[in-house]
Amino acid sequence: ECDWSSDVCSSDLKNTAGVLLVYLFSLTLSGIAISEGFNDNYVQLGYTTNDYKHDDNTRILSGSKELNNGLLVLGSYSYMTADWNDPGEYEEKTVKTISIGIGKAININPKTDFTSSLMYSDYDSKQICTNTDGSDCTSSYSDGGILKSDYYTVNFGIRHLVFTDLQVNAEYSLDRKGGLDPKTNTISIGAMKDVAKDIAIGLRASSYSKPDSDEAEIYIRRSF
Repeated sequence: ECDWSSDVCSSDLKNTAGVLLVYLFSLTLSGIAISEGFNDNYVQLGYTTNDYKHDDNTRILSGSKELNNGLLVLGSYSYMTADWNDPGEYEEKTVKTISIGIGKAININPKTDFTSSLMYSDYDSKQICTNTDGSDCTSSYSDGGILKSDYYTVNFGIRHLVFTDLQVNAEYSLDRKGGLDPKTNTISIGAMKDVAKDIAIGLRASSYSKPDSDEAEIYIRRSF
């Protein structure tokens, strides 16, 4: 637990408040509803691959529900797996993350929206280490290889309808993780194409800082 009288925890509290204030300010920018061409009532199943050593592949189930005035309720569940070799050791890692949050879509013109969201995520990680001689080395971890944490993500983006069945988007995200450290920034670009009634397939490319890595995602979306 954290001693909130300490300088470190006081700084963390201020940083958290700053993240929340930035997002709340964005919600006040406009009360205009989303463009008619976008549908934010959906469920989505995605698969990502990442070139970071400790983050190989992730399966993501997510969804969104439109409320009044361009507000959205958002949620997701992800399951990440990774494995790698260190000198004399073989490492395996799994991460389960549950996220909930709210979003806002602001109409710029009939084909373009400004989007924003604030997400809270619960993070549950387990790492297993095995020596190459067959013995277990997980016990060498001070936490037994288990890490539980939470973090906030603020996201700002632009989406545009190129055609009635094709949209492109760009996003910028800021993560503030357990204890609000490390701070991660992400830039993403993507496109989504309707392939059948209420069914679309999308691609997304993302670049992360801290740690520096690149990620690619493919997903299928069912609108309702």
